Amino acid sequence: MALSFKIKLVSLLNTVYSSSSGGSSAELDVAPYVGDIFIDVSARASGTATTTVTVEHSDTSGSGFGAVPASALFNPNTGAAASFANISTTAYDSYLGLNRQQLKRYVRVTFAGTSITQNVSVVAAVQPEYTEVA
Repeated sequence: MALSFKIKLVSLLNTVYSSSSGGSSAELDVAPYVGDIFIDVSARASGTATTTVTVEHSDTSGSGFGAVPASALFNPNTGAAASFANISTTAYDSYLGLNRQQLKRYVRVTFAGTSITQNVSVVAAVQPEYTEVA
């Protein structure tokens, strides 16, 4: 018998996002996954204004979200601590790892700025619990 280590991609947001105050992606329930989680945030060139990107977590779905600890975010290439850069009017593609052990059960990506219009996509790469294969 062997263990299967599959990676699953979960789309959390894929839309033209327009807001005067900010908003967030869908929540990701991290309970069914093991290991680190990887988040990719992409935006097309042509957005308006500067958008701040933050990763938040909560013990409860729908409320109580706060910023994840800075130590939970890392550059997957180097392992060094990292954070998402702001999105501006140029094309943007950035991915970071999240240390699963430092996260609460629900994770989301938030966007903040003034008069934001961005075509954004947020995708998470996660590893479901191990499964035995014959």
